[in-house]
Amino acid sequence: MWIPKLLLLNERVVYLGEYENGLMTQTMIGATNVGSIDVYFDETLKTNKKLDDYTFRMWKENFPESKSTHFDKGEPFGEFKLGSCIVVIFEAPSTFNFVRHSGDKIRVGERL
Repeated sequence: MWIPKLLLLNERVVYLGEYENGLMTQTMIGATNVGSIDVYFDETLKTNKKLDDYTFRMWKENFPESKSTHFDKGEPFGEFKLGSCIVVIFEAPSTFNFVRHSGDKIRVGERL
């Protein structure tokens, strides 16, 4: 009520990549003005840096192919400095099945 369109101001950090089955994206969403997003390999990323009460910084950074980054399964990627959510979208083979079901609680390190 006090800040118009507050949810539009929530921070989003999007990483695009490829894995053995195709394209994947990971979108990290952090609540505006309450925390920050820390991605371990990206030292240039500084989130939640507001200019004033209603203006927030927007940036777009593309990593050149020569600076590509590889992650092994289960390797730490980053963290939130307060509550948040992550949206993962990926191409999968037709035989893919999730281990978890809608409504399940998932803890860090558990399989989806």
